[in-house]
Amino acid sequence: MKTIKAVFLLMLFVFFGCNISDSNDTQESNKINNNKEISLIIEATFSGKSSISVETIDKVTNYEKFSIVDYTTTSGISTNIIIKDLYDKFGNFNRGGGVTINCFGDENCHCLLTSPDGINFHCTCPDCKMKVVNTKNQSVSELSNEYLTKINIEKYILESYLRTFDKKINFNELKIDNLIMKKSSDVDIYTIIYKDLSGNQSSLMVLDYKDDLQNRSGGGDVVVDCFGTCDCRESYNTNTGEITCTCNECKMKITPIE
Repeated sequence: MKTIKAVFLLMLFVFFGCNISDSNDTQESNKINNNKEISLIIEATFSGKSSISVETIDKVTNYEKFSIVDYTTTSGISTNIIIKDLYDKFGNFNRGGGVTINCFGDENCHCLLTSPDGINFHCTCPDCKMKVVNTKNQSVSELSNEYLTKINIEKYILESYLRTFDKKINFNELKIDNLIMKKSSDVDIYTIIYKDLSGNQSSLMVLDYKDDLQNRSGGGDVVVDCFGTCDCRESYNTNTGEITCTCNECKMKITPIE
C-alpha cells in the first residue's frame, strides 16, 4: 500500500512539475517575443540620422495607459522611453505599439522620463527636451497645427515670454523646441516649449476643450502659463482636470482665447 501511495505521489509531482515548467517556458518565450516587438517600436522612434539599435530591454513598468521601458542600446547607453497603449485593458500585449515619448538633452544632462504618480510624467532635469512620436507613421508633431494657427499662438507665446523674462521680443528671435500633444475624452492639451537666441527656455499650455461646458475655468478654451523664479512648467492631470505648476514659486496666468 505504501509503495502504491509513493508511486501516486511521484506521478503527481511529475505531472504538476511538467505543467509548471511548460508554463514558465511559455512565459519566458512570450517575454522574449514581446521584447523584440518593443525593441522595434523604440527603433522606429529614432529613425533617420538619430537611429539607434536596442541591445536589451531591461525593465517594463506598466501604468494604466502607458508603460515606461528601460533599455540599453548597442552603444552601451542605458535610458528609457514611454510607450502609450503597449498593453490593452486586459493586460494583453499590443504589438501595434503607438505613441512614444522620450527625453533628450546635452552631454551634461542624462535625460530620463519619470512618473512619480503614474499619471503625469516629466524629464529628470531642466535641460532635457521632450519629444512625442507616432511610431505607426513616424510623424512628429509640428507647430503648424491647424488649431494653433487659428488661435494665433504666436501672440500668446510672446506674452508668455514677457511675463517670464520681463522683456519684449520679436517672434523671429524665438525658436520652438517642441510641441507636445495629449488627448483625453474632453480636452486636447498642447504644451509648447520655446527658447530665445540666448538659450533661455520656457513653455506654455493650450487647452482646447471639446465641450465648453466641461471647461472648469468657464468661457471656452484657455492658455495656461506658469512663470516665476524656478523652472516653471505647466502640468495637466487628465484624470481630474487639475492644472498645476511644477514648483511652489511659480505663478499661474490663465488667459481665455479670444
